[in-house]
Amino acid sequence: MVSSLADEKKYGFLSESQLPKSNHYEIALPKSELRNWGTTGEFESIRNAKNHCAATAAFNTAYYYKGLYQNSRLFVNNSRKDSFEALHKSIGNGPVLFYKLKRGLSLYALQAGFAFASKPGSSYAHAKACIDNGCMGILLLTAGLADWHYANALGYREYESGERYLKTIDNWHSSQTFYIESKKVIRCYMALIT
Repeated sequence: MVSSLADEKKYGFLSESQLPKSNHYEIALPKSELRNWGTTGEFESIRNAKNHCAATAAFNTAYYYKGLYQNSRLFVNNSRKDSFEALHKSIGNGPVLFYKLKRGLSLYALQAGFAFASKPGSSYAHAKACIDNGCMGILLLTAGLADWHYANALGYREYESGERYLKTIDNWHSSQTFYIESKKVIRCYMALIT
């Protein structure tokens, strides 16, 4: 599924130009400037993928750590397609509960010779702690009871006025980052591949 402006608005994604212009600071993960993030659009024709933002978030987690560690073992056959297929086979189509995403990422990392650790939380503070500890966050956003979307947290921005935002990839755009207001975070899962 490719996003529409309505999808972005419904989940609370904001472009940098929509953020306040006042004094702030921003912290981001090392290598978070990576581009060519995986998108649901890129993978929609693979293995009957549909509502596959959880598998895409898992793919982007593996992609981030592949870039961070400069280790191609984190990609099956060093291929984006093969890597997504492996993750999607374990995680499936949405809506997906996190335990299934966690299990899929754990198996994937183990097969590549790595370990996967996660820790759930439900607050901006937890997401911020993930970033401060060098871990990518996997965010669960909701616009209704069964209307979920997974995104990845790359950093955070805090304003002197007290406003707080998470810097994210929305899994619909390969090279653009977005921001989410801190109050929009439903769940955040620390995702660490070591």
